[in-house]
Amino acid sequence: MAVIAVNEQRAERRGREGEQGEREYTRVYLVESDNPDDQEPVILSAEALPKRGDLFAPDPAAICKTRLAQPHGDEATTELWRVTIQFATATGDEQDNPLERPADISWDMAQFREDVRVDEDGIPIRSSAGQPYDPAPQRDQSRPTLRIVRNEASYSASLPVEFSDSVNSDYFFGAAPGVAKCAKIAGRRATEGELTYWVVTYEFHFKHDGWPLRLEDQGTYELKDGKPKQIKDTDGIPITEPEFLDGNGNKLPAEDPPVVGEFRIYRSRAFAVLNLNNL
Repeated sequence: MAVIAVNEQRAERRGREGEQGEREYTRVYLVESDNPDDQEPVILSAEALPKRGDLFAPDPAAICKTRLAQPHGDEATTELWRVTIQFATATGDEQDNPLERPADISWDMAQFREDVRVDEDGIPIRSSAGQPYDPAPQRDQSRPTLRIVRNEASYSASLPVEFSDSVNSDYFFGAAPGVAKCAKIAGRRATEGELTYWVVTYEFHFKHDGWPLRLEDQGTYELKDGKPKQIKDTDGIPITEPEFLDGNGNKLPAEDPPVVGEFRIYRSRAFAVLNLNNL
């Protein structure tokens, strides 16, 4: 005893929206079994049929509420059945649909420390004798953080793989490309009544000057005639402590501020794919 065919009757699709905004959808299937003695439990167990609690893909706020199996045709016993599936959103008397709840959005600040070698006017921070401080002094580096928790119909483990530690290539919550970095995407499965869904948490950090790796140009070698040569002191002895360079491989004059090079170390992704900007 088994179901051998399930075919939707597309001409019998129906949809209705009520006065309170509730929505209902009907889908009809013809189900064929291989035994005329099969009864409703066998017919309704067909894998291809929506199950109670399943989401209605075109409108995920609607779930499968009822399933009705009836013999199709005039014969008392038949291998062909008509199955009517009803999807509906929650009414005012029912528990609200978790997928229709608004996302929880919160902003915060994270505190970090960073090295600083020039002041806000670009003047090198050095001793009265012009010597850089070692170790470098530090300052606070505060970053806005964004946390979004949203109920979603499904969760793909490929999402954090694709977006973790990536920076935005497009505008994101008003931030220019390269300013926001995805710190976390996590999913937790939840069930309410007949509906199973996912609670997905997104976290982002924002840095006003972006996320490149910034390193001061320095070393124990400089370029001479296009080739690296070890820097020597006034006595002709190779130095062991790095000297600041000018960005072109030459020793930096003592009165000049350090030259900082930038290196792109985070991949870029279009955050618009996450569909969060319009929350």
